[in-house]
Amino acid sequence: LKHQWVAFEKDQRALENLTARHREVETESEAIKLEVLVLTEVMTKIKSELLPNVNQVASSLLHLMSDGTHTELELTDEMDILVGGTSVDALSGSGKSIAHLALRLSLAQILTTGVFPVFIADEVDASMTENRSSLTLQALRLMLKKTVKQLIIISHKTLDDVDHVIQL
Repeated sequence: LKHQWVAFEKDQRALENLTARHREVETESEAIKLEVLVLTEVMTKIKSELLPNVNQVASSLLHLMSDGTHTELELTDEMDILVGGTSVDALSGSGKSIAHLALRLSLAQILTTGVFPVFIADEVDASMTENRSSLTLQALRLMLKKTVKQLIIISHKTLDDVDHVIQL
């Protein structure tokens, strides 16, 4: 009987430990459910409010930088990048560069308005023709008029109509 009592007490302690751990897991589970709910709400807001704005600004910039060749850039709900309904991967190197740049610029304009008015572009025109490089510079200048106070552009190409040039 004593042996059974010892086993019972051992089992009782194990049950108490498991019950306490179960309560901890339930608390953690509720916290995770709340976090998932908040993240779902944030993603819904991003998809319904941010993405349309990003797509509109990026499309406008892409149209300018491609001299009208490309008119629509879309960042999908799944975060795929489409140009004219086709994956950005189908574009040439220069086409990919301006599509990615248009997307980065649109995100910069929308997310940092009034927060960080500086945009740094490091060799964004490396794979571009002179004409496309010039068009890209025009798009960057548009940012100066809208949201960015200062552009710092690093390039191996000669940039016309800029305020200051530092050559190394």
